[in-house]
Amino acid sequence: MPLAAPSPEPGTGPDRAPGPAPAPEGRPPALACETRYERLCRVAAAQLGLPMAAITLAGDTEVWVHSALGLPHLSMPRSASFCGAVIESGQPLLVPDAALDPRYAGLPLVTGPTAIRFYIGVPIRDPAGRILGSLCGLDTRPHPDAAAEQDIALLEQIAALAGEWLQQETEAARLRHRHARLEQRYRAVFDAIPLPLATIDPEGRVTAWNPAAEAVFGWRAEEAIGRFGPHVPPEQVAAAHALRAPLGQGATLVGVEVERQRRDGSRLPVALSMAPLLDGAGHADGAVVVMEDITARQEAARDAVARLERNAARTRLLTGIANAMPRAAADLPGTLRRIAEAAVAGIEGVDAGVWDLPDGGDRFLLRILVGADGAEIPQGAPKHAALAALPEAPVLTAALQAGRQLPAADALGDPRLAELRRAYLAPFGIGAVLSAPIRVGAELLGVVSACSNGPARPWTVEEQGFLASLADLAALALEAARRAAAMTALAEAAARAERASRAKSEFLAAMSQELRTPLNAILGFAALLSDAALPAVRREEYTAHITAAGRQLIGLFQDVAEQAQLEGRMPALDLAPVALPPLLDAVALAAAPEAAERGIIIGMAPAGQAAAPPALRADAARLREAVSRLLAHALRVSPPQGRVGLAARFEPGRGFCIRVEHGGPAEGPAAFEAFLAPGMLARPTGLGLPLARALVEAHGGQVLAEALPGGRQMLLARLPASLALPPAGPG
Repeated sequence: MPLAAPSPEPGTGPDRAPGPAPAPEGRPPALACETRYERLCRVAAAQLGLPMAAITLAGDTEVWVHSALGLPHLSMPRSASFCGAVIESGQPLLVPDAALDPRYAGLPLVTGPTAIRFYIGVPIRDPAGRILGSLCGLDTRPHPDAAAEQDIALLEQIAALAGEWLQQETEAARLRHRHARLEQRYRAVFDAIPLPLATIDPEGRVTAWNPAAEAVFGWRAEEAIGRFGPHVPPEQVAAAHALRAPLGQGATLVGVEVERQRRDGSRLPVALSMAPLLDGAGHADGAVVVMEDITARQEAARDAVARLERNAARTRLLTGIANAMPRAAADLPGTLRRIAEAAVAGIEGVDAGVWDLPDGGDRFLLRILVGADGAEIPQGAPKHAALAALPEAPVLTAALQAGRQLPAADALGDPRLAELRRAYLAPFGIGAVLSAPIRVGAELLGVVSACSNGPARPWTVEEQGFLASLADLAALALEAARRAAAMTALAEAAARAERASRAKSEFLAAMSQELRTPLNAILGFAALLSDAALPAVRREEYTAHITAAGRQLIGLFQDVAEQAQLEGRMPALDLAPVALPPLLDAVALAAAPEAAERGIIIGMAPAGQAAAPPALRADAARLREAVSRLLAHALRVSPPQGRVGLAARFEPGRGFCIRVEHGGPAEGPAAFEAFLAPGMLARPTGLGLPLARALVEAHGGQVLAEALPGGRQMLLARLPASLALPPAGPG
């Protein structure tokens, strides 16, 4: 390797170059074409008429004999050599007889085996003037008469040629070193690039194949190099050649999407980028090819398109429901069904349902449940039965109150759904649940939920937002229905008040007629009793008539007074746990004398025929009064020798139902109003039904009348499920 010419170091002078580092075995670094310098030594020796000549190179502290004639290759300290003096001074040196020169008489070259007596030398400089070494002639004989000027001029010419050669080879060595470093860096980058990378020659044959290409396509570098693209499918070879054509004009290709194949025959999409490799004349001499596997990118693009389509479909579903919202109050079940169907259509692979939370209730009641196939799950289905009334779930309720969505990717492991785990999640294999609360302000009205069978699954942001929007629409629908019901109730109450006002006026007008008969009886029979000659039998008979008429008047006055009290304000209830079966038994027992007098049988539900209803919180006296009046009405309108039924049951999701069956005429709406027509006081049951209704409504329930097959009638007293008490624990 030729010597490089390092930059001057401190202490070496501005025109001298420090020498190279010592080479192995004490030899100076080898230079290419070293025989050229040996010829220069022979020419110099011949021109000077000397037996020895040498070219030395300067080191930091030593001088190296690089090329020589008649002198061995050796190194000498710069301070103990003729050439060192030339290099240090930068001037020619002529020593006619070294043995007589006190400066050099003790040098090893003089006293040693070489026995040098004569020396003439000049510095060797590069074109920039830096000293690289020296060119010298030597002899073992002194030359006292040497022609100094002529010989030095000759040596300087030869030294100039040597300096040019040394500079050229130094530059060549520097370029080779730089090229080697660039090649090393290029190879490191080429191998480190994570994308498949190859270089090709002008015919398209592979000249380099990086590790990423090996990993992606399966061919090792030694298998790919020298072949025309083994990864190019056979049917695309012509197209691959066509892609290379613009490279000859210096053009580049960026991101051309093509298909390539792996060694196992499978195909993959790649984005192909190519740039020409230019030779020294600037002509295309091949190309570098970058191949990016765009499988993930294409899948992401397809997913993005699918996501946009799903979001557009969800927007259409939401828009359709929103457009129908003006009709929600009139068709609340239909609106909630459309919301559940939209959840199933907009979220893949789920069942969906809507639950509401009745006023004052703490259990969610199912309004609609739609399966993953888009069909409504009927009430008799096990899943519908399990979800008809969710168990009390304070943790779930609190979670719904806290946020707009409740995404549970792992339903069985989510603590917020622990209250549903045993009754619903585990039995039906529910892996994930997405819920959104139905809220108006801070009031929780219900929940919309989507349930996924099987393993856990994450819920996307789009799915969560979509279900929350459906819950908002459900809130609008429930609120609209609630307001419509309130407006209807207000209108009905106003109409009822107006009818009652008219009826009261008519009642007052008819009161004298209703009271005249018992009063006339009292007065008439009282006059007859004044006859002292009246027989005792007659006296007892007339006295009984007077007593009956008085009781009739007292009963009428009592009913009117109590009805007026109930209409003025609702009674204050004394709520306590009440068991329905003993209460019904007590009512039936109290009515037994009246029933026996008319030959009517009071039928009770046989023990064990149905599960006993749970206890409830109620005013026992008021509730017993209500049931007594319903039963009294049934006894008084039933034909003699008939049958009256009395039973109670509890329906999850609907509440308590007390049934009174009879064979009398049907009760119309007027039967439950206190003052709707003259003659109300004269009917067999008086104000019993209006009073019963008021007492049941005070408990949050209602009284209804229904017709049964066979001409029989049924009176129903319904009480809300929220009054039910939890069953008592063991012991």
